[in-house]
Amino acid sequence: MEFLNRKTLDLLLDSLLRRSLTFTPNPSEDFDEQKQKFIEAETAVHRWVRNELLPAVICQCPQALVSGFCL
Repeated sequence: MEFLNRKTLDLLLDSLLRRSLTFTPNPSEDFDEQKQKFIEAETAVHRWVRNELLPAVICQCPQALVSGFCL
């Protein structure tokens, strides 16, 4: 499992997080408020994925990752 380390995880996350989520505003609501909420939510999701989800998956379930990719 040498390829699953902090450096490769950071490289993977950097490439994934460069593409922002899709924002489709609701025309009946204030655009600026929606945009701000979206940015806050997107930032929270990215932070959670980077700091909690993927490190936990890699530390706790590396064999599951390999099995999943080899299907």
